Amino acid sequence: PLKIARNYTAVPCSNGGASGWFWMDLFTVFPWDLIGFSSIRAVQFCRLLRMVRLVRVIKLCNRWHSRVGISYAMLNITKCAALTLGVLHWITCAWGWVALSSADGDVETWLTKYLGDNFDERPYVGASDVYSLAMYFSVMTLTGVGYGDVNPSGTPEVQLSIVTMFGSGFMWAWVIANVVNVVNNLDHYTTYFQQLSDDLNLLM
Repeated sequence: PLKIARNYTAVPCSNGGASGWFWMDLFTVFPWDLIGFSSIRAVQFCRLLRMVRLVRVIKLCNRWHSRVGISYAMLNITKCAALTLGVLHWITCAWGWVALSSADGDVETWLTKYLGDNFDERPYVGASDVYSLAMYFSVMTLTGVGYGDVNPSGTPEVQLSIVTMFGSGFMWAWVIANVVNVVNNLDHYTTYFQQLSDDLNLLM
């Protein structure tokens, strides 16, 4: 127990990121409102810092990979899929927050624009519906399909759309490059034979 306590209260992110998580947990659970820090969004942001602990998932995945013995090709594909879903989730949350933060006002958002002019007469639109529509738009932007039925409305949403297009464009290019690299290396003997054949043809 003493060794665990020393490891937990060590210097933050020491020992390869495995020690010192006590200070991060203390910072995120500290009652900031009791000392006059009354901004709810700032407190929520501080609690979001606990997500830094997800870095430890990488070590757990490496440990699991060494035990199970899964191929590196499948591991790379799984990493690409997981990272893509994670990025899509955060983009979806950003667009959902933009829509819901202005839902009480008279500002037109992409959600009200999509639902049409009879937005107030429509049945209740739940959080799952907003998330599905935002995910729909995020996947369209990532893949470059662009049906055009969901469009940004207003300068803030246009700016967010620009960031989304740039980020998702680089993300999609990275995914395609990794998939192509994995497919090319599946049969490295054939690739090696073809390279030798090409070199031989150049010499002849």
